[in-house]
Amino acid sequence: MVALTRSIEKINAGLDRFRGVNKSVLQAALAGAGALLGSMLGLGIVTLAFDPTQWAILRVGFWDVFTALGIGLAVAVVQNWHLQRLEVAGRDLLRAAGLSAAGGFAGGASLVAAKMVFGIVFQLIGNVTIPHILGWTAEGLVIGLFISRAIPNLSLKAGLLAGTAAGFLGGLITGYGVWVAVGDSLKGVFLGLTIAAAEQLTKKAWIVIERDAPAGAPAAAGSRSLVLMPRSPSLLLGEQPILIGSSRACQVFVRREKDAPDVLASIELREGRIVYEDRVEMSRRELGDGSRIRMGEVRIGIRAEA
Repeated sequence: MVALTRSIEKINAGLDRFRGVNKSVLQAALAGAGALLGSMLGLGIVTLAFDPTQWAILRVGFWDVFTALGIGLAVAVVQNWHLQRLEVAGRDLLRAAGLSAAGGFAGGASLVAAKMVFGIVFQLIGNVTIPHILGWTAEGLVIGLFISRAIPNLSLKAGLLAGTAAGFLGGLITGYGVWVAVGDSLKGVFLGLTIAAAEQLTKKAWIVIERDAPAGAPAAAGSRSLVLMPRSPSLLLGEQPILIGSSRACQVFVRREKDAPDVLASIELREGRIVYEDRVEMSRRELGDGSRIRMGEVRIGIRAEA
């Protein structure tokens, strides 16, 4: 447990050096690096464990488990660091790892199946590039769908869009001679960018989170306060309630005060209405665009499309 805590502190400190970088760019860069390392590790393992002439679905499926793990964990780490809750994000990271691994295996199996089916169709004209691209597209669609489930309130349509775009671009690049591990890396970059873009394109209502600078702390680049970032972190609102409090289940982390419950409040988008539930006062009310809530050191602004 101590080793895990120290690892998280090192990750926090390392990411803090890039606090001035746009979250989408950072997410894409780390997803690309994670995909490259995962792909190389997966390739090494399946080369030792499987006969290259047999068990294509199992071989590619296990290979993609590591590739998707690299992408999914990178996205989850950046999301939680951006919300300044990485130190309590163990459950979220495990969930992201599980979803990514499952998506990787399913994506790898989809790649092989799609290449086999479309290979039969296109063998009449002697084209092997199109089946390859379609296989990668199917793989990216499945991986993107699974990974996007780790992002609160990201729509199914957005997950499908992000994965399909990333898979198609990765297949296009590798179809013309680029090494597969590099193609996987670029697929991670594309997936990180398209997930971020899909969040922006599909959002109907969201919250913007700002934090007070620590008492006595100078407004310098080394400060841990998220208010110093160029863009305050935001979260989509949807049917999945956004929880606010000190519990590890809360997406918006607020340090616990004496006698306060672990979950202070929740916000959700319900049938087009933004519903705020105060779990301390046991009350509920509707919020609109421009509403603001204050809880401890955290200020939450409500934003909604007209």
